This record gives sequence, structure tokens and C-alpha cells, in this order.
Amino acid sequence: MNTLLAYLDTWLAPSQFSPHGFCLWWEPGLIWLHAGSDVAITLAYLSIPLAMLAVLRQRRDWRYPGLVILFASFILLCGLTHATGLATLWYPAYWLEGAVKLATAFVSVATAILLWPLIPRLVAIPSTDALQAANSRLAQEAAEKDRLVRDLRRREADLRSLTEALEERVAERTRRLAEAHDRFARQLAELPAVVYGGKVDAEGVLSLDTVSESFTRITGWTPDLILPGFDWRLLQDEEAAARRGAFMRGAVQGGAMTSEYRLRRADGSWIWVRDHVGVVSLLPGGAAEVIGYVADISAERDVQAKAEANGRLAVLGEMATGLAHELNQPLSVMLLASDNARRALESHGQAAIPGVLQRLDRIANQAARARSIVDHLRIFGRAEAAEPRAIVLADAVAGALVLTGGAIRSAGIQLDVAVPPTLPAIVAALVPLEQTIVNLLVNARDAIAGQGVARQEQGRITLVGASDGDAVTLTVADNGGGIPEAVLQRVFEPFFTTKEVGKGTGLGLSIAYSTMRAFGGSITASSVGDGTVFELRFAIASLQDGAGVA
Repeated sequence: MNTLLAYLDTWLAPSQFSPHGFCLWWEPGLIWLHAGSDVAITLAYLSIPLAMLAVLRQRRDWRYPGLVILFASFILLCGLTHATGLATLWYPAYWLEGAVKLATAFVSVATAILLWPLIPRLVAIPSTDALQAANSRLAQEAAEKDRLVRDLRRREADLRSLTEALEERVAERTRRLAEAHDRFARQLAELPAVVYGGKVDAEGVLSLDTVSESFTRITGWTPDLILPGFDWRLLQDEEAAARRGAFMRGAVQGGAMTSEYRLRRADGSWIWVRDHVGVVSLLPGGAAEVIGYVADISAERDVQAKAEANGRLAVLGEMATGLAHELNQPLSVMLLASDNARRALESHGQAAIPGVLQRLDRIANQAARARSIVDHLRIFGRAEAAEPRAIVLADAVAGALVLTGGAIRSAGIQLDVAVPPTLPAIVAALVPLEQTIVNLLVNARDAIAGQGVARQEQGRITLVGASDGDAVTLTVADNGGGIPEAVLQRVFEPFFTTKEVGKGTGLGLSIAYSTMRAFGGSITASSVGDGTVFELRFAIASLQDGAGVA
């Protein structure tokens, strides 16, 4: 205690020093000039930090609160410096005044060190006018985008109408082609699509003869780019270009073909297009004369991607209980194993280490299982705009079963899977395909569960993969009672559902249909016996369909 008092006495006692007023000869004018100024400065320096902290409290979004606090501390200590200077006019506590100045020095140096590196960031903070201008531009762009989307939808409707009319009247208009040629050319110039004509050789290479004027409007390229011998694949991404020959050969063999892919515009940007080609006449040597159109469907793809994302989230919601059970299993095993390990160590010490290591291995395995489930949930739940490429069907089935297998088995339903990994690689995108399989499994589970006590046998879902040399198929069959013929004709319509209100979005099978079409495959539904069979048919991947199997 005496030491503390002596220490304080050193800082506060006047000792041998004289008051500062003595140096001013106690001249009243000077005394009150210094005292009045110090009082005013002290009050101002105490007020300013309070005001800064009040602003910081109301503006929680300020990016550098630490800098404000340092400035407030610096100004506050400056005020205390003037306050101690005021006191030393009459009371010579110079040690206290020096300590306050030292604290002020530390804080001011720290503020200076922090401030200089932050100057570029502080200068880069947009001004209010800049933010308002940016918001105004965004609002204008949003309004323009809405207008363009509405115009695109209207033009797409016009295109579909004109195309259907064209297909219905081809036979009749063949005799009147010369008369209608000029009028038809004017109509094509106004279409929101590129209409083209040409010849396809036996190798599937298209040589263009004519291209509509809308080619420049949609792609940005000038019509003189399309010269005899021009290779359309130069405008496509690598994967779509690799499949171009097969697409054209399929059109010649089947009479018509539709494909969706990305097209490179003149400015380097990419748009999604739908390419439909039909055969006008067959030529010798396996060639054909064709006509087709390429329509910009970027907005449609965006809407479809959002619908697919909503469908994934809806499926995840329906599977929540089963997923909770699937995650609870490894967690329970880990808790039990860790408790047993702790008890073994407490009871047997070093002798229990081999058994503890085994339990730790078991905990690690179960943690890996839980992480796999969570990883699938994370990937499944986010939107993905992946291009179709070469993948293994068994991988997609395994991923779907990670999300649904536990829920199906916990419902007492037998799950039989026969999808060998040795099947040929297929053309598809992994996550959208997993979503399609998950939708089919959830529908099968709901159909079986909907029969309730009326069931005479155990519920069963079967997945079988096979290849016939031309394609790979995946059948998903159940014994959930089947689907009436009238309903089968509508199962792939958007928002059509036979489930109770609140238990289905009506988007699952519609998304599955669109997904399979985007893969260049197909999906069909049929009632067989006491259940339903869905068949997914995939194109077999060639070496050009991806750098490797995904």
C-alpha cells in the first residue's frame, strides 16, 4: 500500500516543480487566455468522440469501425492533454501531464500507421452520387431486361406459330413455292431466329446455302461469314461441336432432330440456342437437303434452371425426415464409439489403446459417411448449368441413393439395384441426372406408401441399368399400384400432380422430361402389372463427349 501511495505521489505531487502560471509571471491576461482556450478545446475534444461513437452506433455498416474508435480515442486523449495543461497552470502535476501525452503519442502513432494503408480503400468507397447513379442504371437495365424478356416470349410464340403453320402446309406450298418465295423471305427477316438451308453429306457435315438476315441480329456475325464450306461447329462450344456430326446424321435418318447447345456470338459472349433441323429431300449417297432454324432460348434456360432449383429444394424438403435418420445413424455410432473409448481408457489405461484405435477408425468411417451425405446435399441443392458430357450411370444412381436410400428403407420398402459400373459411359450432366433419379425414387416411395394397409405384399423399388449397343437404359420400377392410362398421358405436363395438396409441386416429372431432352435422350412411363415403370434412355458417349468420364 505504501509503495502504491508513493507511486501516485510521484505522479500527482508537485514536488520541486513550479506551476506553469509562474512561467507566465501570473499575468492575468495570459493566464486566462491559456485557461480559456484549454477549457474550450477540452470540451470540444470530449464532445467530438461522443459524436463519432454515436454515428458509428447508428451506422453498423461502416466498414472500418476500428479506425473510428482509434480516431475517437486519439481526440479524447488530445482533450485530456489540454485538460492536464490547464491544471498545470496552478498545480505542477507534470508527471501526469507527461503520461497523458505519452498515451496520446501511442494512440496517434497507431492511428497514423493504420490510416496510411487504408487510404486507397477509403478513397475507393463510392460516393453517394455514384451509388445513386449505379442504382439508377440498374433500375433502367432491369426495366429493359423485362421488356426484352416479354418481347422474346412474344416472338418465340410467333416463331412456334409460324413454324407449325409451315410444317402443315409444306406439301401444298411446294407447288406455289416460286410465287411465295419473296413473301416468305420477308417474313423470315422478321423472325427472332436464324433460319437456314443446305445439304448434309453422309458424314453429317452441313454445307449452308442460305441463312436468314436475322443471323446478324442474333449472333452479331455478318452474313458473309456463312460461305460455302463454312463449318458451323466453329461457333459452338467444344462438346456441342463434337456431337454436331451425329446430330445431323440423326436428322437425316429420322427426318428431323432438335438439339440445344451454346453458340458463340461475335462479341465473344455465349447464348443458349435451340437448333431444329428437318429433311426436305433425300439425295444420293446418304446425303440430304435440309432446312432448320436456330432460336435464342437463353431466357427460357434461365427459367428452367430456376424451376429445377426449386424442384431440388422441394425434393429435399420431402426427404427431410429420411435424411435426418440417415445422418443420425453415423452420429449415434460416433457418440457410442467415443463413449466406449473413453470408458476403456479410464478402466484399462494404456492396455486399452488398440481397442481405442479401432473405435477411432470406426468414428472416422462414420464421419466420412456423414460428410458424403452432407456433400451430396450441398451439391444437389445448388443450381447447376452443367453441359452434358461423358459420365458413368452407376455414379449418378449411387449419388441419388445417398439422398433417398435411407428414407426408402426406413419406410419398409425393399430396394433392389442392378446398375453395373461397366456399362458404357452416357451423355448427361451428373447433378441434373441425380435429380431426375431422386424424383422417380421419391414418386415410387410415395406411390407405395399411399396404398397403406391395403397392400398385400412388401413394397419394392427396382433400378436396372442395361445397354442394347445403341443406347444405355435405366428402368425404375415399383409395385405401387400403377398409373391409370388417362393420367399416364399427362404425367410429364408441368404442375400436373396426383398427390394431395401440399405434397407435390407437379414439376418433378416435367423437369425430368426437359432434362432428358437436353441430354439428347428420352423418358417414358408405363403401367406394368401392379406398378409403374419409367425408362430413361441415354445416348452412348463417344470419345469426343468429354476429356474423361466425370
